[in-house]
Amino acid sequence: MSRTFATDVITGGPQYAVAYLDIPTGNDGTSVYKGPYAQGGNDTAAFDKAVSCDDANKTITFHLAKPVPDFNYTVSLSAFAPVPEAADTGEKYDDKPVSSGPYKIQQYSKGSQLVLVRNASWDRASDPYRPAYPDKIVLRFGIAPDVIDQRMIKDAGSDKQAASRDNVQPQYLASILKDPRFAPRRANVFDSHVYYYAVNVKK
Repeated sequence: MSRTFATDVITGGPQYAVAYLDIPTGNDGTSVYKGPYAQGGNDTAAFDKAVSCDDANKTITFHLAKPVPDFNYTVSLSAFAPVPEAADTGEKYDDKPVSSGPYKIQQYSKGSQLVLVRNASWDRASDPYRPAYPDKIVLRFGIAPDVIDQRMIKDAGSDKQAASRDNVQPQYLASILKDPRFAPRRANVFDSHVYYYAVNVKK
């Protein structure tokens, strides 16, 4: 998670580590630790004090600036995923990440498709929380929402095993919610996110 602090190299992504870890900020309000790539003006001791590792017990201890009740959920996010130092290629790491889980990347075409297959180096006995179910998972990107809904409704070929995490388009809601054929494949739940719009009412 030290990579999160290298905001000049790794752009975007969650900033939970920067916000929660007990690492001081400088006069400009930014962290005194600048990530693993900065050469000068970088307080690596501050990071080492906030994140300590015990090789013997195979534990990592995080020292937080303030209580964070859901920190256990926070560390399950990809920003806290382990990246071996020898394999860290900075901003290009996304092109070929190292897998420590049940799946690994077989093929990746940016903006088009990601194919995951079983990771032969993964040991289920050492990782009881992450199961491996299908032999292969194909993620496709850039498909229009209308096309996704039409393919899910048609339910033919490989789309019989397809799943979409996107919202159903309004024009298809009635048919999907009323047709019992879709009951096993649909989810009608409250959105977990809230959007707040601050409108300037003085103009």
